[in-house]
Amino acid sequence: MCDRVFVEWADGTWLSSGHNPEFQENLAEMVATSGPPSKVEFRAAGTGYLPVTPCEDCGLSYAQCHCDDLAPDPPKEPSLLDKLHDHYLDKYGHLLDPPSS
Repeated sequence: MCDRVFVEWADGTWLSSGHNPEFQENLAEMVATSGPPSKVEFRAAGTGYLPVTPCEDCGLSYAQCHCDDLAPDPPKEPSLLDKLHDHYLDKYGHLLDPPSS
């Protein structure tokens, strides 16, 4: 168990950052599909934890699984999160460069 961010939508779908290296990508996809979440919580290790139930067909978590063929088409234009990421990367990306000696 680990500290994590828990995100839930009004329709009952949810996503957790715990043990999910693709959390940012999954979150952007879920927001593009379902809109803004209804709940975002920080959950410390050992609190509010239910293990991920994998898909019986592919073994991925249901947030990553597309076995039901209901995967949304990719957005025609960049999502709001992509635009924000690009904006802040352009504005502050230089801070990520290692300092010159």
